[in-house]
Amino acid sequence: MGIFDKSEKRKEHLNSTKAWAYFNQGNYYFQKGNLDKAIILFERALELLKNVDERERMAVIYTNLGVIYENKDELDKAIEMHKRSIELDPNFAGAYSNLGSVLLKKGHLNDSIKYSEKAIELDKNIASAYNNLGSAFLQKGDLDKAIENCVKAIRRDKNHAEPYSTIGIVLFKEGDLDGAIEYCEKAIQINKNYPESYTILGSVFFAKGDFDKALKNWKKAIELNPTRADLYNNIGCVFLKKGDFEECIINVKKAIELDPNHAEAYLNLGNAFASKGEIKDALKNFYTAIELNPFFADAYFDLGLFFYKKENFFRAIRNFKKALELDANYAELFQEIGTLEGTLEIGMLEVIEKVDFQYLFSIDAEGLEESLNIGVIPDKLKEEFRKKKAPLPDNATVDVTALGLREIEWVIANEFLVTKEDRKLNIYKLVMRI
Repeated sequence: MGIFDKSEKRKEHLNSTKAWAYFNQGNYYFQKGNLDKAIILFERALELLKNVDERERMAVIYTNLGVIYENKDELDKAIEMHKRSIELDPNFAGAYSNLGSVLLKKGHLNDSIKYSEKAIELDKNIASAYNNLGSAFLQKGDLDKAIENCVKAIRRDKNHAEPYSTIGIVLFKEGDLDGAIEYCEKAIQINKNYPESYTILGSVFFAKGDFDKALKNWKKAIELNPTRADLYNNIGCVFLKKGDFEECIINVKKAIELDPNHAEAYLNLGNAFASKGEIKDALKNFYTAIELNPFFADAYFDLGLFFYKKENFFRAIRNFKKALELDANYAELFQEIGTLEGTLEIGMLEVIEKVDFQYLFSIDAEGLEESLNIGVIPDKLKEEFRKKKAPLPDNATVDVTALGLREIEWVIANEFLVTKEDRKLNIYKLVMRI
């Protein structure tokens, strides 16, 4: 071996030693929570190793970077790091499991399952991969497989909180509230700083009607994870139930600040304003909830109930029908409502099943909307009714039901519904089926 060759070997050895030092320092700062410092040190280690044949160590560094980026919520960057790790070491089970974890957070359930199963194929004792599978199958609605994989995760690592919490969610969904509490409390004993356990406990206590305990657990979850919009919304729900509408509004607005597309938060905001009698703000938020999620059955039901209490039965029935169309479980609820406030002589469900809105005609809205808004039926519109052989009575009145909001509707003679869509007025007749 020549002097040059020996020099190169010494350089490689020196680089490898320095890289190992940077690697250990990176792990130290990662454990301390200084993620940016850890990234710098891991990248220095990689730079030193790029001309050294240590692929397995580089694979470990890349997957560590992936875990850091996952913690920073930079999920695409995390995926990139884990895939580089797998390229360097195709038999590295930890990289596959870590990639499965990130894909789970992205909602790519099938890919998460694929990579987690690959991790198990390489290492049958890798608890984190079984935990990924438990969470993925939970989200896919396969509760049996979720439980099965969480149990396997616990058998391999009893000191990991997440599978206990996942089992808690499954039991909650199955209606075993006490069992859900037991497993979530086990998770908290293992890791007092895992926010999901407190989140689930809050939901369980809310379902049990213990709003104080629900509030306590959700506040703890927020303390551990202050950027979760759904937690603020949940707290808003508690205050709504307690009748503290101002506190509800404060918390729900915080949820919307964190997630402007949170349809459920807008619905709760609508209910809070409705309870305060602030009608315009209530309607504005009900409509925003539906605009964000057109398949949100609860929003249509609450909007229907709002109109029902205002004795605006046209709009109440339309929204109740939509809620029932989206969720058949509302049939039971309507039967329970029955003759709410004694206003209707027959049950609400029976009314909904017998009511149709029969389309009559459309007409250009130009010049007509202004008259309707002040309670006057334009002659042009009266003429159209006559042409359709549905002449209006001389004393017909107009009720403006949502002037200035997202949806403008008018009720004429308590028999016809007029809606504005684009530049047209669409006219419907309320028809009761026998």
